[in-house]
Amino acid sequence: MKYYRKLTLLFCLMWGFAGLQRVVISVIMPAIRADLGLTDDKVGYSAAITGLVWAFGTLLFAALMPAIAGILSVKFSPSAPMWMAALAGFVVAVVSMFYIETAPRVVEKMKVKPTQEDHLLFH
Repeated sequence: MKYYRKLTLLFCLMWGFAGLQRVVISVIMPAIRADLGLTDDKVGYSAAITGLVWAFGTLLFAALMPAIAGILSVKFSPSAPMWMAALAGFVVAVVSMFYIETAPRVVEKMKVKPTQEDHLLFH
């Protein structure tokens, strides 16, 4: 497979992860709202804050990533930036599977409740 086909495949995977991330929040928001007991205002605030963080992150990384991608391309290969982006999406997906539930309604129903030590990486 030629490198441009690999780049295209990696770009599609990266775009898919980013798109899935944006779509999932609207699907799971009713469950989040019920677990946390959020009002309409709080849901709106959380959506606005998420949008602002996304916008500032996009502006910041739109300035930095071309430089980093250029360095990786020259040092390793033309497909290195796409591999980095795909790997970063995979790492975020894996890390997010190990979040500790802290929603009050869910914690009330748990037989074994999370403690402060559960949130520490090293004991």
